[in-house]
Amino acid sequence: MKLSMNEATALKCKGTTLEQDLALCEKYGYDMIEIRTMDCLKNYLAVHSIDELAEYFATHPVKPWAFNTLEYFNNLPDDDYKETLRKLREMCEWGKKIGCKTVITVPTVGLKKVTRQAIRKSTLECLKEMGEICGEADMRLSVEFLGHPEASINDFGEAYDIIQELDMENVGLTLD
Repeated sequence: MKLSMNEATALKCKGTTLEQDLALCEKYGYDMIEIRTMDCLKNYLAVHSIDELAEYFATHPVKPWAFNTLEYFNNLPDDDYKETLRKLREMCEWGKKIGCKTVITVPTVGLKKVTRQAIRKSTLECLKEMGEICGEADMRLSVEFLGHPEASINDFGEAYDIIQELDMENVGLTLD
C-alpha cells in the first residue's frame, strides 16, 4: 500500500504551494502526491519549469500519483471542449516528463435544459477521444463523478455504467 496526499486536502490552508506540499509529504512519509493543476502546479510553473519538477521527483522519495483535475469535459461548447483537449495534451506532456501516469477529470456542473441521454452521449464521445489522447501518451484517464446535484454525472452507478460501456483499458473511475 502507498500513502498519497491530495493537494485539495490543504486548500483551506491559505497560500499553500506545491513546494510546501512536497516538503510535507516527504517529512511525514507520504509516497505519492496528487497534484492540483488549476492552482498549485500553475503557480509552481510561474516560477519554475516542468524540468525542475521532474528533477525533484527523480531525486526525492515522493512521486506523482495523478494530476487533479481536468475540470469539465462533457456537454461543452466547441471552443471550451477544444481548450479542455489542449489542457489534456499539456498534462500528458507534463506526465511524460515527471513520471505521472494519470489525469483525473470531472464532469461539467450546472448544465441547463440538457437531457440525461444527451449527457450520456456527450460523455461517451468525449471520454473516448480523451482516452485515446491519454493512450497515445501511455497515460490513464480517470473520471471522478461529483455527488453535487448539479453535476452532469453525480452518482457512482451512472459513472460506472458509462465506464463499462466505454470499455477502454486506460479509462476508469476515481472514488473520492
